[in-house]
Amino acid sequence: MFICCSKKSNVVIIDWDSAMEQCGGDEKFLKKLLSETHKEITKNGKLSDYSENFTREYAHMVKGVSQNLFCKDLEKSSSELEFVIIRKEDKKEVNKKINNMEISISRFENFLKDNKII
Repeated sequence: MFICCSKKSNVVIIDWDSAMEQCGGDEKFLKKLLSETHKEITKNGKLSDYSENFTREYAHMVKGVSQNLFCKDLEKSSSELEFVIIRKEDKKEVNKKINNMEISISRFENFLKDNKII
């Protein structure tokens, strides 16, 4: 199994084999989906600039897309962010999860750049 990790850590960015299987073995199609996903999740800027409701909906969207494309780091951070907002955790915990999500987005972007996908 081929797992793509961040060069700076052991964080799993994407389970490439599973993502390829999800895309019927079409690498060009997978790369296009990853590129489009990147555009979609980075178009709004910093999450800390938005309402809790927008942030929850955004986290839910990222969670769904990342599950379908086996983007493990994004899936984990978006799930955790959505969970703390739904549970109405204190603002400090929400901000911590927002920061974690923004780090995951950055790692995803760096992975795509390193692999010449974007």
